[in-house]
Amino acid sequence: MQIVVWFINLLFQLLTVLILVRAVLSWVQLDPYHPLVRTLRQITDPLLVPIQRIVPPISGIDISPIVALILIEVLRRLVLLLLSGF
Repeated sequence: MQIVVWFINLLFQLLTVLILVRAVLSWVQLDPYHPLVRTLRQITDPLLVPIQRIVPPISGIDISPIVALILIEVLRRLVLLLLSGF
């Protein structure tokens, strides 16, 4: 069971890091066709785009990564709680 908990934590941490990297890279104008940027968008868009539809930008700033990070942490804790048997 420990390996499952470790793996789930790893997946959630990886997703968190990818969202943070995407947020930081959004401050820099990179080529949208660069393989790194395209891969990063392919991984994070399924989570960020639905949030962007619901949460509008505040003063032109996209806060969807912040909302996504909060949701990821809540989901991580919920999954680990369910795995531990309450």
